[in-house]
Amino acid sequence: MKMGLPIAVCRVGYTVRAAFMNQILAQLASPAAIAGYAVYQQADDILCCLTIGIANTVAVLAGILLGEEDRPRMKTLLGTSVQATLRITLVVAVLMWFAAPAFACLYIDDAEALMYAVRAVRAYAVGMPLYGLSMIYYNYLQGIGRSRLSSIAGFLSEAGFLMLSAAVLSLWFGGDAVWYAFPVTQLLMLIFYRGLIAWENRKARRKAPLSDRLLLPAAFDAVPDDRMDASIASMDEVMGLSRAVWDFCGRHGCDARRQYFLSLAVEEMAGNTIRHGFPHDRRPHSIDLSLVKKGDDYILRLRDDCLIFDPMKQLTLFSDGEPARHIGLRMTLQMAKEANYTCILKLNNLVLKT
Repeated sequence: MKMGLPIAVCRVGYTVRAAFMNQILAQLASPAAIAGYAVYQQADDILCCLTIGIANTVAVLAGILLGEEDRPRMKTLLGTSVQATLRITLVVAVLMWFAAPAFACLYIDDAEALMYAVRAVRAYAVGMPLYGLSMIYYNYLQGIGRSRLSSIAGFLSEAGFLMLSAAVLSLWFGGDAVWYAFPVTQLLMLIFYRGLIAWENRKARRKAPLSDRLLLPAAFDAVPDDRMDASIASMDEVMGLSRAVWDFCGRHGCDARRQYFLSLAVEEMAGNTIRHGFPHDRRPHSIDLSLVKKGDDYILRLRDDCLIFDPMKQLTLFSDGEPARHIGLRMTLQMAKEANYTCILKLNNLVLKT
């Protein structure tokens, strides 16, 4: 219920909004305007995949990074998704503005209905980039587990602000207010998110209420000095990475056993990935490492984009009577206090805690 609530609220809002908009058109316009609204809905059904696709990816990656307590990459995720959305939607919006008459002709041929449909599609094109930005933050809130905030935002975006905007704009624009309400609503959503960020950061007593968009706890991740991030793409870099982990542990007063274990884990797991995963195809690959000291624990995360490989499942394929099989992998996992593997978006993620 908690995970599915934001989507359910959005769907309810979508249904209520459709009925409300049809009522406005029935009272203030003509049946031709209702036909134009149907074309507007078709444009939304076709083009929203561009914005929702990126936004859904944000939700998935935010969930991964939440588990890894990776604040820097959370910032990168939001920044990258905003840039990608704007680049894609701005181009598509310009194309749709000029292609609106041809697009509307695919569905209707009545002159009056066609006039309404062209206005509707162009209004959607104007609001599309703003809608993309709104969907990114909506899905980000969902990804970090803020279901209540996500549900509120989803209802306002799909119903609340749309119906309010249409009702107010109808005083000046009549039935045309139904499509003009879309870009206005997206502006209101960005203002809403700005206020939400300020309010949530004020409750958390953060000093920079308008700049911290992540809405994560202050103790979410380690301080920079207690964190190490690196990326390698060849076997020649494995030993250097292992030594860097050894030095990191030494600077933080790690005991000899865990220092040896973490250095060995990097050497073993990264080496195996490069030897067996990289040659599988001719694409370039990389291994990303993150090592964090949190309290008395050290958390090591290794991520690669090679062939899907679950090391813990692999060990179950061999009985205890074959101790020589995968001996390095077996030692690594047995020495860890906790080990967790996930594969999301075709990325192997191995987290070891010691």
